[in-house]
Amino acid sequence: MVALKVVKASDLLQRARECHDAGQAAASTSLNRRHRFLSSFTAKLAELAQACLPKNPTISHVFCRFVNEENALQYLQVAAVRDDEHRRGNWEIAKRLLQSSSFKGAGSSDAPLRMALEAAAESVDPLIKFNAAATLARVLFARRAYSESLAAAELALSASPSHPLGTRSKANALAALGRIQEARQIYAHIVMMEPESTEARTKLRALESLPDDVGGLNNRMPPAENRRHFLVGIGGGIGDMLHATPSIRNIAERTGRRVDVVVFADNPGAEFLVRNNQYVDDVFLMCPRVFERFYETVFLSHSFGPLRFPFNAERILASEDWRSFRPGALPETIFNLEAVRALLGIAFEEQDAGGYFVADVERLTPKEALVGFHAGSKTGRWLSKRWPHFSELGQRLIAQNIRVASFGTRDEYVPGTENRTGGSIEEMCRAMLDCTHFVSNDSGAMHIASALGIPVLALFAPTDPHTHLPIRSTAVAFAIQEPCAPCEVKNHRYFASGACRCVTEIGVDAVEQKVVAMLTMESGSGMEHPTLAAASPAEGGS
Repeated sequence: MVALKVVKASDLLQRARECHDAGQAAASTSLNRRHRFLSSFTAKLAELAQACLPKNPTISHVFCRFVNEENALQYLQVAAVRDDEHRRGNWEIAKRLLQSSSFKGAGSSDAPLRMALEAAAESVDPLIKFNAAATLARVLFARRAYSESLAAAELALSASPSHPLGTRSKANALAALGRIQEARQIYAHIVMMEPESTEARTKLRALESLPDDVGGLNNRMPPAENRRHFLVGIGGGIGDMLHATPSIRNIAERTGRRVDVVVFADNPGAEFLVRNNQYVDDVFLMCPRVFERFYETVFLSHSFGPLRFPFNAERILASEDWRSFRPGALPETIFNLEAVRALLGIAFEEQDAGGYFVADVERLTPKEALVGFHAGSKTGRWLSKRWPHFSELGQRLIAQNIRVASFGTRDEYVPGTENRTGGSIEEMCRAMLDCTHFVSNDSGAMHIASALGIPVLALFAPTDPHTHLPIRSTAVAFAIQEPCAPCEVKNHRYFASGACRCVTEIGVDAVEQKVVAMLTMESGSGMEHPTLAAASPAEGGS
């Protein structure tokens, strides 16, 4: 038996309120106790540090775990003065600065960090050299110093020639410099070496659609009719794209101008999701045409990914200029709205967070009950999101004369249910309009159902519902409540391995009870389902 919890829209909004100060939640009570306990030893540690730290950077690293940031940096700098050719002291400074809030905000000075990384990148230790150079490449790339980032990536590759992090850093810098052919060749090699990487295949498709010299497309002032106000870049999975739709809608409504959108998506045909005549003018896949237009502002959401291109614009902004997105902090929808507010100065209200849309598709509540299933997810590490008991749940519901249908790709069909799998994303969206309710893994289909206004029960285990669940009163998550969950936040290395199997522990009995409770509520009311919302915060599943 495993403990489960219910997560709903009000929980996500509460998380957003708590994280309003740059996405950093208040310290827990236990952490406060630890800090109070450690503070009483700071003075003694300082005395010991003055004597020991200059002689040993390893000792300095240990001491720095127990003292405040200012003292930690002071001690590390003393240790770095005595650096030998291994440059361990400078690498410890760099790591400390990377953890510091001083280097997470837009406009902050990163000179000390860059100096430490540049020194550490001269290490004779290949591991320190690679890590420092690769990190330096990332820092420089974020500051749009693309030529310097390319040089740092090549330095990292000199220490570890085949490392994927260095290879990607080099390709991304080349693309940002407009050297598309070279970037394309590198990503073709990455796809060959990592055939399961959706991210690499997506980037390669985009690079293949561009001419070798993107810069040649935007070296002249365009005619007035080709000048636009906003271009918004989105991408990634379907869920990432739909999390960006409230921001797109908010920009359009508050500026009175429809926006163009450039889509850098994992799924072919996903651009359909943002073809909305009320808020969106033109939708582009990555193609030459998008570089031929002149924009006042290009804004790239975090879901657009790390690739940067020489767009023809007065200013190019990326959400990372504000801060990096990470699971476990702000809900993704709120993060996008906050990034737009911070960088574009476009305000939003709490109710704007629910402003999802799916193209121009509008839903009318069906007269006959139909429960939709999506039993799939992306492949690779995302397989750990797949609940394996959909077949049994379907049999139980069908035995109660409840109609059940499967959606998604053909291999995601649940035996015994109505088969509505296959087809394009647009065809799936329109087929889902027959659903009165939807049960799904944390997947793109779940986000589509919620954005269409279909009451959704989403099953979460390795991923964080407080980050990924749509902020809709009709969307409710059933999530594992264990000390290790969600491993996406608490142990990302384990999550990335794809080894997590805790989703199997969500019991069929518990899910069946929730689905039946949903079916007893009046659908299409736009209200939360009282039976679900009032459920115990820790329930057992068989």
